Amino acid sequence: MTNDGKMETVEKELAKFNISYLGLSEVRWTGKGHFVTDNGSMITCIYSGSERKHEAGVGMILDKQTSIPILGYNPISERLLTVRHVQACLICCLSACACTGVTS
Repeated sequence: MTNDGKMETVEKELAKFNISYLGLSEVRWTGKGHFVTDNGSMITCIYSGSERKHEAGVGMILDKQTSIPILGYNPISERLLTVRHVQACLICCLSACACTGVTS
């Protein structure tokens, strides 16, 4: 997700398939936080990555309607993120990435 144009591609696919929530892994962004895109669709992206290296990282993308009732989020580590919000009931979404092999 660090290359130019990746977020725009994801936004188009969200609209095409009518997806409200999308969990991401291997986003490779540093730090923790959130932002709202300014490409017209106004999606919210919440992420949790490594502090120094562009590796691993998880995130969650929410469309405009879904992102309105967000209560908060907890970027636990570069492999775990939770997002809490209310629609008809309290919902807690989890985005996680587990290693599948030994890395050096």
